[in-house]
Order: sequence, then C-alpha cells, then structure tokens
Amino acid sequence: MPKPLTRLYPIDVELLPWTRPEGAPEGVREKVLAQDPDTGSVTRLLQVDPGVATGVFTHDHWEEVLLLEGSYKMGDEFHPAGTFTCKGPGIAHGPFTTVEGYTCLEFRDYHPASMDKPAVRLYPIDIEQMPWTRPDGSPEGVWEKLLTIGPSGSATRLLRVEPHVATGVFNHDHAEEVMILAGSYKMGDEFHPAGTFTCKGPGVDHGPFLTTEGYDCLEVRNYA
Repeated sequence: MPKPLTRLYPIDVELLPWTRPEGAPEGVREKVLAQDPDTGSVTRLLQVDPGVATGVFTHDHWEEVLLLEGSYKMGDEFHPAGTFTCKGPGIAHGPFTTVEGYTCLEFRDYHPASMDKPAVRLYPIDIEQMPWTRPDGSPEGVWEKLLTIGPSGSATRLLRVEPHVATGVFNHDHAEEVMILAGSYKMGDEFHPAGTFTCKGPGVDHGPFLTTEGYDCLEVRNYA
C-alpha cells in the first residue's frame, strides 16, 4: 500500500510532537508526516542535537534525505544544509557526527528494487549548477531540476513555477509527495504556503494550481 493521503499545513507540522525513534540515542527526535503501517514506509522530519554521534546504518529500504538546517559529517563526507542524498537498500552509510546539530526531511520507502533510483549525493553547489529544464508538456514558466531518476520513471526533483502560472487537474499513476520550500500556491480550494507537505497515492485528482508569487518545491515520485 502507498503512504496515506495527507495534507499538512505548516501549523499542522508545528503541532506534531517530536518523539524519540525506537533505538535512537538521546538527542535524536522525529516528526512523522506520513506512514504506511503495513510496510513501514515513512516520511519524517528528523532532528539531531549538537554533539550527537550515531553509527553505520544499512537499511532494507530506499532512503532519500534533504538536509534543511545545520550540518553533519557522514563518514569522510561533510554535508551542509541543502545537501540531497538518495540511497537504495543495502548501502552502508555513516557514522554520523554533528557539531551544530541538524534537521532533515527524510523519505523511507519499501519498494521493489525495480524502482531503481540511482544512489546520489548532491551538495548545494552541485544542485545550484544543475540547469533548470522545462518538463515535457508543461506550460511556460514551469521548470525542474532532476535530482535522481530511475528507469521506471520514479524520480525526485526540484520544481519551480513562476508567478501567475496556472495549471490544470492532474491524476497520476504514481505516488507523489511534495514539500513546498518557498512561495505558495492555491490547489483547488486549498491555499498551500511554504512548509506545506502533501502525500498522494496513485489515482488521486489534484489541482487546478494557481500561484501569485511562484513557488519552489521538492517532489518525490515513485512507481512502485
């Protein structure tokens, strides 16, 4: 099953409790945004206090992380805010150390290996240097940066929509999770400001979309 249909405004996210994940050390906490209780797939905000160190992890799920605030060292790699990583099942990663602490947005998905999103590590400078391209069939003023994409079409991207662009109603055959990073839009009768999180399974109508100020969002699409 996919993660359940979810729409969380910034105030909803703020009111969610921080809880300590099972087995995590002191100073590690999470806010669960969406979760499939059958598979264990989960989207969460993860917050780690300054000075906390954790070990090496090897998961049996896909894991995509956008570092929102702070920084950490993962093995020999230093990851500042804005770093994006995607790891498939079975990839060892860690140990983790942090001086200033950090907050990240994390997508964990139990999907078959056929989803096959490539493992990537993109620093903020890598993302900045990626070109904005116009997605096939999109109107003028819509742009994307593909962070990772698999043969099935499962992809994670940054989407940018310019002010006053309007789009129609969509109904996809894939699951879609979106976090608005900047700006805002109106989706149908709902106004979605920066910080809004939505999760939609396949076959869910959403739209039309209208924006006055434009917006940037992180979008995770999975065919699985």
